[in-house]
Amino acid sequence: MGRTITISPFCGRQDICPKDNDPFDVYFNIGKQKIQISAANFRRLNQTLFPPSRNKMELIFQDGFQDTVKLLQAENWYEASILPP
Repeated sequence: MGRTITISPFCGRQDICPKDNDPFDVYFNIGKQKIQISAANFRRLNQTLFPPSRNKMELIFQDGFQDTVKLLQAENWYEASILPP
């Protein structure tokens, strides 16, 4: 039996999400997800209303891709031959 992988564009306790180095470890619940209260998450929330430039969007995409690869490696679900470098 498998497990559900949780993903979020906000830093929190999901399997795949941005990691912030915020000194405060304070979270709130949205639905069934715990989201960290941080300045970076407020910037991300602003970006949902006012999207950043294409270059910034590409960087966000690459960060998410790398976070996904890290999870796949940690769970031994990663085959280097099927994913691009």
